[in-house]
Amino acid sequence: MKKYPRLQVQCNSQGLPLQIEYGRLSLSVRRIMEIWRDTGCWWKGESEKAFYRLLCHDNSVREIFLDLGSEEWFLYKTYD
Repeated sequence: MKKYPRLQVQCNSQGLPLQIEYGRLSLSVRRIMEIWRDTGCWWKGESEKAFYRLLCHDNSVREIFLDLGSEEWFLYKTYD
């Protein structure tokens, strides 16, 4: 599996992201644009992942995912 940057994510009581942090960057989530799940390469032992497309307070759009096996958050993609 490709290495993705690990994130610190603060969530609300339903487990939805409110704030993401990585490196020196800290971004509040303005809106969750989309949520989906992906099984990944289960035959290679990858865990299911929950993906979130986020509109952040700086108007950037980022996709993050929660690895449901390890319960760790990662940055998947940043849109320009």
